[in-house]
Amino acid sequence: MIRVLSSLLLILFILSCKQRPLKGFTKISDQTGYRLITDLDTGVASGKGVFMLGYAQIRNEYDSLINDPFLREGFYLQVPLNTADSSDFIKALKKLTSGDSAIIKMQANAFFSLPSFRQPLPANVDSGSFIKIHIRIDQLMDNDLYVTWLDEKENHERAYAYKQFQDYLRLNNIEGEPVGSGIYMITEIPGKGKSPKYGSEVTIHLMGITFSGQEITNTYPSGQPWTFVLGSGAVPQGLDEGISRMHKGEKCRIIVPYYLAYGKEGMPPLIPPYTHMVYVVELLNF
Repeated sequence: MIRVLSSLLLILFILSCKQRPLKGFTKISDQTGYRLITDLDTGVASGKGVFMLGYAQIRNEYDSLINDPFLREGFYLQVPLNTADSSDFIKALKKLTSGDSAIIKMQANAFFSLPSFRQPLPANVDSGSFIKIHIRIDQLMDNDLYVTWLDEKENHERAYAYKQFQDYLRLNNIEGEPVGSGIYMITEIPGKGKSPKYGSEVTIHLMGITFSGQEITNTYPSGQPWTFVLGSGAVPQGLDEGISRMHKGEKCRIIVPYYLAYGKEGMPPLIPPYTHMVYVVELLNF
């Protein structure tokens, strides 16, 4: 009898917990709540923050790590708060200030469908279940701080990109001066005759790869060359410049810095920001 009663009490306890998934949390809604772990209240007031930097790790409702390396090991947060996103997650973040650490508990399907974090549910997470986002807020910025941070961030990224480009030239024994707006050209097979002018229709074989070796485009496997109008914007500026210096039949390697390729923005998710490119080009006709 005592054993049966104990079992019933355990079942009732489990059911009561399921019916009150946000117990111990300050509710944002019926699907989301937050709980402060460390409350420092330093720096920018939460109501004036426009951008937040921090670190997060996601666990399931019972504090077990989720079976996903990115979520399990944690990830860095860069979250705009002055956004049209009015999700419960953003509302919870707006309760925090620099130095705070907290747990945000919310339904898994709501979190993984957020505009800033949209991705499939991990294999061991049910859509209707709750997850816990363990968060540490490193910095909350008002508009002035955010503008300064953006400037510093861009300067650091540009400096790193410059060093990366120079290192590539050095490691690949590429000497001499750049041509045009800053590209380097290495002729592999010489060509003959005149060079194409902007506005000419050119036919090329093309392979484009990043410095890390990621292939972006390649016409060689299909055997189908590509025809386009030079200078029409069909290819990045640096590639246009390089082709305009080639001769019919020439095969050339053109090294293009990021600002003559896809710029500081890149073309996510395929091409990251500040990506330098190496193009192997064969000018077949024009």
